[in-house]
Amino acid sequence: MTLGIALIGTGWMARAHTHAVRALPDLGLDLPDVRLVTVASRDKARATRAADRLGYQHATDDWRAAIDDPGVDIVVNVAANESHAEPSIAALGAGKHVVCEKPLAIDATTAAAMAAAVPPDLVAVCGYNYRFVPALRLARDLIKEGRLGTIRHVRLSYLQDWAATAAARDGWKFADPVAGNSVADYSHIIDLLCWLVGEPARVCASIATLAEPDAPAGLRRAEPGTDHEDWYAALVELTSGATAVLEASRVATASKGRQLVEIFGSDGSLRWDMEDLNRLHIAQTRDDEQDSRTAGPRAVLVTEPSQPFLDTWWAPGHILGWEHTLVHQWIAVLNQITGQGGAADRAASFTEGLRACRITDAIRRSAADGAWCPIDRG
Repeated sequence: MTLGIALIGTGWMARAHTHAVRALPDLGLDLPDVRLVTVASRDKARATRAADRLGYQHATDDWRAAIDDPGVDIVVNVAANESHAEPSIAALGAGKHVVCEKPLAIDATTAAAMAAAVPPDLVAVCGYNYRFVPALRLARDLIKEGRLGTIRHVRLSYLQDWAATAAARDGWKFADPVAGNSVADYSHIIDLLCWLVGEPARVCASIATLAEPDAPAGLRRAEPGTDHEDWYAALVELTSGATAVLEASRVATASKGRQLVEIFGSDGSLRWDMEDLNRLHIAQTRDDEQDSRTAGPRAVLVTEPSQPFLDTWWAPGHILGWEHTLVHQWIAVLNQITGQGGAADRAASFTEGLRACRITDAIRRSAADGAWCPIDRG
């Protein structure tokens, strides 16, 4: 079986997905062959440059033409957030599988329409690739096995500084404060909260904007839908009774990719840092062999063949990088298309992307109202 790919969008995630797909034949797995067919962009010259650079056969300035191409089986939508819905729905209507980058849509109403458009015979995936970090998959396995006991509270953050100066505040993320809001753009931590721990019940949040990047005033309270949303924090109550704190920023000076996951249970805790991608810090308080002189978290280097995803790769100790998360995600996508793989190995669905959008909407409503906001469960 050979599956043709059409790519909508030419940004750095276009390179990341293409890099992942091109790595697949080297792994020796029983996967379909993948053919790079078309790149679509509003700018034909940009599409042509991307096609030439990345190895696609064709380029077009009309995403509809890419979707209608009979040689295309999978549409990869890495366009701007506000351009996720229409091409993805059209692709599903044309019988194509879809991989759509996060956030699935700019609001839950649009995301619901996307989820409703997925027929049972097609695969539609939302790009939450951090589910495919080996250390985080190991963390999830330990949580599901009950190794941490009852989960009490959780902290997730994602801090960057790419929008901290006036010169950087340009492009589509600043053209529309809704389409480019930081809550949706950093929804990786929202998805990880649900995937690792469970369902949120209600949130209380604050959102701030950097109105004058070069002025000393700093952040001020944002009006969602009106101001650019540069930072947010949310207190989350889960249906289980656990509590979580979420924080994300694109103006955290000198922070490049500081994504942290910390989970505290009655019998132990876990900590993971994206800047130390292959290491999971584990502490278990109910360990009969534990020596009190060395009690506390131990750092586990997640590179053993017995650990998640690692049997595909190198000898122990030879660490993986961020780009491998996309490779693992694409293995899951192709296995879902061909009916292989187990439920635990599936990529995030459009329904799960919708869930993240509902939580995003609740965070923004809470910040606007200054009050606790329940999560719409549909």
